Amino acid sequence: MAELKSKTRRLGYIDALKGFGIILMVLGHMHFGHNALHQYIFGFHMPLFFLVSGYLYKTPKNLVDSIRQKMKGLLVPYFILGLGYYLFWMFRHLHTGDSLFAPLKAVLWVTVDGLPVESALWFLMVMFWAWLIYALIDRFIKDIWTKTFIIILISVLGCVWCYVLPFRLPWGLQDAFAVQMFFLAGEAYRRLENRRGGFIRSWKNVPDIRKICFLIVGILIDALFICENGFVNIRLGQWPGFILTYVNAILAVWLWMELIRCLMKNRTLRAMPGAIFERIGKFSIVWLCINHPVIRLAKLISNAIFVNARYPLIKQTVIVVLALVFLYVIAELLMNTPARVILRKWKDRKILHPESN
Repeated sequence: MAELKSKTRRLGYIDALKGFGIILMVLGHMHFGHNALHQYIFGFHMPLFFLVSGYLYKTPKNLVDSIRQKMKGLLVPYFILGLGYYLFWMFRHLHTGDSLFAPLKAVLWVTVDGLPVESALWFLMVMFWAWLIYALIDRFIKDIWTKTFIIILISVLGCVWCYVLPFRLPWGLQDAFAVQMFFLAGEAYRRLENRRGGFIRSWKNVPDIRKICFLIVGILIDALFICENGFVNIRLGQWPGFILTYVNAILAVWLWMELIRCLMKNRTLRAMPGAIFERIGKFSIVWLCINHPVIRLAKLISNAIFVNARYPLIKQTVIVVLALVFLYVIAELLMNTPARVILRKWKDRKILHPESN
């Protein structure tokens, strides 16, 4: 029973971390300007999901079955939504003179740039290839040091690809290469936790209040390095100072993960804000797949309310609140309509948690 509770508590803080990450993604897509907050968000919010994938990664017992499951959970929704958004976009642009082929090519071939309506779908394609590459390396290379060397080499190749070659690979493969480092870091940290020795044992013995103070200070210091390093965008292959980019992102995810883990131990925080973040994290794929249309709707409503806005900050705050509320409500409605049958099947197969196996 104690072991079962431990696993439930672990899933809770991981879901809360994913909920935090997906909210950061939505805030990053608001495009209120390339300020320090925007740069900080892009410095680690998508690496967070790839690192969590590595943290929860387990060697597949049956690789073929696992690949089939990943295809159903990641590629099927990608192509259904991608082609659906394309049809919507096409009907709106039939008489505008815009090329109808370019967005279709983006959906079927490019997948990381030029996607119509919802550009965040790139994550589904890249997550599939990233998981597959990592799983294949894990399957056929047993020596840990050889595996680490190959993953580092592939990650560096993915980072420098856009800088040294005049073309990008289809299906976001160069991005899937680049994020291998986050998979490796996540799995490595989980292995260290399982050993419960050295630093991990000392860290677990530190009182929670001291941990929280240390983590907050660490987050602030890391934020300075992220902002100093430059703007990061995995989707577009922007990796300024890629070594520092990896260090900053991995450190930021670890700091936030440990902070959320500490905060979730508090019953009051876990009961209210923690439960909301957990709920968002469990169905973060829904938020990812519809966030841009919802943000546009929130901006339309805000523009109608604030025709002559004297205080832009108030208008931006209204947009953020509306978008987050709409996304939460839509996700909840989907789980209480006939669509819940499909979504719950995905959940039962751990598809809504694409990092699980």
